[in-house]
Amino acid sequence: MPSMGYCILFVHGLSKLCACLHRCGATTLTVSTVLLLVLFSWKTVKHNEIWLSRESLFRKLTIKIDTGIPFLKSE
Repeated sequence: MPSMGYCILFVHGLSKLCACLHRCGATTLTVSTVLLLVLFSWKTVKHNEIWLSRESLFRKLTIKIDTGIPFLKSE
């Protein structure tokens, strides 16, 4: 559950920072945080497509491994 602790800490810090900023700065900070959250969510959803089948997972694995190993090439 460490991720939950980081999320709580992040939100607490964000609320403290928004309280210190004026209205325009707080709005900009909130919009940028929401944009960052949406982008990372999209990246997670795209990455989850790899786990749909063993073949797609193996293909992704062979792309990341050094191509100098002949028995792991996907060709």
